[in-house]
Amino acid sequence: GTMTTPVTSSTTSSTVATTVTLSATSVPPSDDQRAIEAVERFYNALNQSLRSLSTKDLRAAFRPGCLACEAGADKIDQSALAGRHITGGNYQIRNLIVLRRPENTRLLILRGELTGDLLQIKDSAGRVIETESPISSLPKTIEVFRSDGGWIVSGVS
Repeated sequence: GTMTTPVTSSTTSSTVATTVTLSATSVPPSDDQRAIEAVERFYNALNQSLRSLSTKDLRAAFRPGCLACEAGADKIDQSALAGRHITGGNYQIRNLIVLRRPENTRLLILRGELTGDLLQIKDSAGRVIETESPISSLPKTIEVFRSDGGWIVSGVS
């Protein structure tokens, strides 16, 4: 009946809007592109931290208050303190698009697909004590915040 018609049309228009965002370089792609780069920078810093067990660059890539980010960084710090090492991960975020632009905020909500290898945390003797399964094109919603220095990750879900 009448309830389904608006739903259908709004779905269609959002699909169109997404396509426009991806293909139109005349909008302001520069700012959206900077937001996307902030997300890529975050995942690059995460990969670097997993290898080096130093979270300095990782913590600089997200805002305090990003709970998932802080939990990940804390786990890396704890692993370093305990003499553990981490293999795998190699996370890559792909197909990032702007999902929402909440009004009157300094936020952008992005959507992307995360892929990563089997991750293992090993103790000093090389025994595997924790494992995270490989992921393939896992949908991720990432919130970025516009700060004075540009965009920074402020939430990951």
